[in-house]
Amino acid sequence: FAGLANYLDLFRSEAFRQGLFNTIRFILIGVPLLMAVSMALALAFHHLDGRFQHLDLWFALSLLPMLIPSSVLVVFMKVFFDKTGIVNGWLAAMDISPVNWFNSNWSMVLLLGLYLWKNFSYITVILLGALQGIPYNTIEAAQLDGASSARILWSIRLPQVLPFLQFSLLLCIMNIFKMYRESYLLFGDYPHKSVYMIQNFMNNNFQSVNYQRLSAASVLFFLLISVGIFFIARRRTQN
Repeated sequence: FAGLANYLDLFRSEAFRQGLFNTIRFILIGVPLLMAVSMALALAFHHLDGRFQHLDLWFALSLLPMLIPSSVLVVFMKVFFDKTGIVNGWLAAMDISPVNWFNSNWSMVLLLGLYLWKNFSYITVILLGALQGIPYNTIEAAQLDGASSARILWSIRLPQVLPFLQFSLLLCIMNIFKMYRESYLLFGDYPHKSVYMIQNFMNNNFQSVNYQRLSAASVLFFLLISVGIFFIARRRTQN
């Protein structure tokens, strides 16, 4: 029995601290950004329903990320952002030095963009269904009473879709921990420090057969997910 020795050793590891910091930072940036983008798109589709002739086509196009495999998305990213990719070609044409997108601080931006691309359509569909489930007579009554669009959004629409927002928030957090596959395909075993996550640390310790660190990191990884799910579920139960 080693007590807490494995956990103390874990926190003395610079690699683990870097992975934990990046994972938390990715959650704090990616989840609000995904929720905001998805909610904005859901409101736009809901508002334009019946007013825009080709709205169904645009809505169908917004669902494409749900159908495209992760491997195709990774290839798409590499075609555009590799050292000899399209984006660096554009930069060279404008006499701008090429950027090493996959081994710099831009790596986090690319991973966030891929996270948004993969998940916004699914969350948008959930929130759009919630918005369309609000009785129109409630909105109409508020309009007759002189409520502005912003007031209706804040006092009627958002409270009505709050349970769906909480469910979507839970999905957003869970999907962040499923991004390791794409991160591994893009950046490899030892990515730039800005995108070195807990999953990278666990995978590297598995390959080096360091099961003490791997087991301790797995327990903390499980607790990190469980704490987020617990608070969201508890808030939803209270509401």
